[in-house]
Formats: sequence, C-alpha cells, structure tokens
Amino acid sequence: MGCLKTGYYQNRVLHHIGSSNFRSPVSHSQRVEVGNAARIHSVPKFNPNNVFFYLWTRDNPSSYENIHPGHFGLNFDNGRKTKVIAHGWNQNGLDMFVIEMKDALLSQGDYNVISIDWGIDAASFDYFSSAYAVVDVGAYAASLVDSLVANGANIKDFHVIGFSLGAHVAGAVGAAVSGSVSRISGLDPALPSFSFTNTDRCLDPSDADFIDVIHTNSGPLFEGGLSFLDPIGHTDFFVNGGRVQPGCFDNVRSINDLISGCSHARAHQYYVESIRSNAFRAKQCGSYDEYLAGVCNSNTEEYMGFVVSTSARGNFYLQTNENSPYAKG
Repeated sequence: MGCLKTGYYQNRVLHHIGSSNFRSPVSHSQRVEVGNAARIHSVPKFNPNNVFFYLWTRDNPSSYENIHPGHFGLNFDNGRKTKVIAHGWNQNGLDMFVIEMKDALLSQGDYNVISIDWGIDAASFDYFSSAYAVVDVGAYAASLVDSLVANGANIKDFHVIGFSLGAHVAGAVGAAVSGSVSRISGLDPALPSFSFTNTDRCLDPSDADFIDVIHTNSGPLFEGGLSFLDPIGHTDFFVNGGRVQPGCFDNVRSINDLISGCSHARAHQYYVESIRSNAFRAKQCGSYDEYLAGVCNSNTEEYMGFVVSTSARGNFYLQTNENSPYAKG
C-alpha cells in the first residue's frame, strides 16, 4: 500500500477473534486531495460490524455462508486456492458482477470464493468518505485472511480481485496481512482522492507478490476519467488506450454518472470474460499511439485478465469488441 505503509498496518491492526477487538488504522479526520484542492472530511468511526464476508465453493455454489475472523463456515477448505472479491462504490458483496465473477471462477476451478461486503460504507453519498473507508475495510479483511492462515490455509493461495474503490481495498488487504498474498488484480482502480499530492493509500506493487491492473476509464475526473492513467502494478493493461471503451460514451457530467458508467464497468466485464476465455491478447508497447501504428507488433505478447502470467512486467495495450464477447482473440 503506497500510503499507509505495511508496517503501520501490521502494528495497528489487531488480529484477534471477533470484531470488538479490531482497531482502525486511520484517524477520523482525513485530508482528501481532489485535483489541486484539498478538503478536510470528518468520516464516521469505522464499525467492523458493517462489513460482511460471504463464502461460496463448489460445495455451496448458490447459497453463500457468512464467515468472519474465527468462524470460517463449513465449506472453506484449506487445500483450495482462495479468490477474494472486493466491490466498489455504491455496490455490495452480492452485486451482479460479484455473482457473475463467482460463477465464472467456480466453473473453472475448485476455489474458495469470498466476497467482501462493505456496502454500508460504500453506499455513502459522499464518495470521499467511502474512499477513506477502504483502508479500514481492507485491514479488517486482512484479519480474516490471517485467521484463515492461522487455521491452516496458505497465504500464497490467496488472490484478491478489486474493482474501482475495491482495488484499493484489495491493496489494503495486501498491506495489512502477515506475509504477502500471491496476487492482487486491480480492475480500473479508482483515482479520485488517491492522486496528485496524496499518494499514500492506493494499490501499489508492494501489496502482493504480483499485481496486474486493467485500465478502462483512466484520467482525471475533469476529463471524464475515474482511474489511474499511470501504471501502478507489476503489469498494466490499457484497454483501447485505457480511457473510453467501444460502445461507451465519454461522459463527464458528474462523478455519480462516471462511477456507474460504461467504460469503468468494462473492467470487471472484461475480467469475468477472461476467466472463461484466454483471448485478450495484448502487446507490450510504449504508448497506445505506437500500438495503433503497429510499432509494437513484434513485441512481447501477453494475455490480459485471469490467465495473465505472473512473470509479466510492463505496460500492455489491446483492443476489444464493442459488445460481448469483448475479446478479439
């Protein structure tokens, strides 16, 4: 985690059984940077009772189990790899994309699939209050991971997948766990309140052994962007240049329109498709203009999404179809 350093998390997060022992790693008043304008937001004290964890496996593919630190349900299997999904703003742990991703994962592998439901904090009308909740949410989710590992799970079997603000929740999980998770996938990581002079709370390569990032609606808010235009992972995929996706409009009316917008949502749509389809071929390249000009045709090729090689490094570019199936193959 770029902003609150890993050691800070580990010193402050109490890995105790039960939410009553959890202490927040951030203060109640935080500085928020939006462009060059700074505001002070007083955010409610974090309540871990507002965060829920849902578990699905092939033994219970349709009906989730509620789990929490110290209570792992009947179906969690230490011998399986575990996929953890973190939703974004104004979503919840049973959002349609979460269910679609869960179903795709279980169709392809015998996984433990856990959804982090932080929908109460994510539902705040004030986006920036929700943005500051990601630190606490991720730290609390890390206490669940640590409890599972203490009970016999392997930390290297954990892969956290986060969309928008959820990408930074994923980063907070990686920053707070004891040890290092194997992988984090950041799906169009949210930019507002994580950029400019305030760079300390965002997903970064120190949060996991391998971090892959998909950019679909990148750039500053005033240009209609919602996510990081700069690379923030070990490997970053800039789909259709990373700004506006085919079939979507360049919408700059408001942050509310953008957050629920078409280009932003394409990130999780592409990722879900990639679980079932090894077809998002990308080329390593210096820029999208160079990619379009064919300058990089002989460069390293990599597949974007679930199947990406963990040895991949650098920036990759690709184009997609306007409608599903999106991959051009």
